[in-house]
Amino acid sequence: MKAANSITYDRSILLMSKTVLAMMVICMTFSQRADAAGKPLDPLTPPFYAFDSQSPTALRGDVAPCDVLFKEFPNPAPPSVLVSCQQLQMGQPGDEIDALSTSNETVASTASIILLFSVDRNSVGSVPPDAALFANRVPYNVQDQALKNQASGDQFMSLQLFSRQGQLPGNRAGNNNTQTYNNYNQGGTDFNAEPPVGSASAARRASQDNVIAMVRSSADQLNLPISGVYYSLIANSPAMQNIPGAAPSGANIYIHPDPTDIAIAPRVFASSADLGLVPTDDINSMIVFDENANGLFDGTDQVIFSLTPGSPSLGTLDVGIAGSPADVYSVTAGAAPTATMIASAAALGLAAATDNIDALDYSPCTDVDFCAEQHGIRTDEAPAVSQWGLAVLALVILCAGTVLSTRRKRHLS
Repeated sequence: MKAANSITYDRSILLMSKTVLAMMVICMTFSQRADAAGKPLDPLTPPFYAFDSQSPTALRGDVAPCDVLFKEFPNPAPPSVLVSCQQLQMGQPGDEIDALSTSNETVASTASIILLFSVDRNSVGSVPPDAALFANRVPYNVQDQALKNQASGDQFMSLQLFSRQGQLPGNRAGNNNTQTYNNYNQGGTDFNAEPPVGSASAARRASQDNVIAMVRSSADQLNLPISGVYYSLIANSPAMQNIPGAAPSGANIYIHPDPTDIAIAPRVFASSADLGLVPTDDINSMIVFDENANGLFDGTDQVIFSLTPGSPSLGTLDVGIAGSPADVYSVTAGAAPTATMIASAAALGLAAATDNIDALDYSPCTDVDFCAEQHGIRTDEAPAVSQWGLAVLALVILCAGTVLSTRRKRHLS
């Protein structure tokens, strides 16, 4: 009789051991942080950027919508101010940066690049995450982040290659994008922006910071004031009234040669007419290529840009093409400037009817799949057990111990 009880007791131990092990695996698998995501294998160089006036971080007064920002401190500290409104001779109510650039004079017109961009709060994307990247643990794009109500504080990269002339031939199949910077806390690849959740979080928040302008920094510029700031302002910014050279317009591009010198004033780099636009247009994002870095739109200088919704020139820049604020255009200096589309909304995985590019930049790249896997935000490599997961695991172990103890007492009796 005792032998039979011993066999039953041993089987109970084996069964309960397997149960505890299974529950440990379940807890490890399903109890990870809600917003767990991983740092890119090779993060892109941190950008300088600006938030719009409706961003919670700006509404609180932590930063102003005419400040040029950079991330210096860990979350949850607000971004640091690199160039202040006052250095750019702005700061009145209503002053707001709309686009940022540097001179980019060393970028050849044939160089192979990916486009980096941010979108506004109403953008939804047109396609789900790329299947191949999803399988390789790079699963986030505009549509994914918009569904989580946090896309406007992110940076995305195109999954097509471009040059300054347009989309390059022989590109990969399928138009899409992938996320390269999050609004918050992705191993350092973020804007210190609200909402305070990671890329994987499905917790929808009511308010979002909006990255309205960004420009790549270089390693020697980090944490240092930058020279030659090219920028546009939202329509009706009061600061435009004090800059001579062209009638105030959201379609003008301005330059401040050196914001560290208060004796130097900003000036017009290119007027709306220089860009083939009308004064009531509004540049929403841009990349300037000032090839001789002289601060004048001349020679073979070029600007790549997008326009805000409602800009009159949308639909007239390329004959026969209905323009979208998610399309990217190009114009080269000359007597009769003509803008042409170099990247459609569809090519960027965006929806022409609803989406709006709010910030634009680029990064060198010759193999877009490799760049996406290197620069894209990844899923968390090592899931972390949450407090709930630990509590469940502890309860299972306690129950298992109680059952085994009871069986052992019965066996001994």
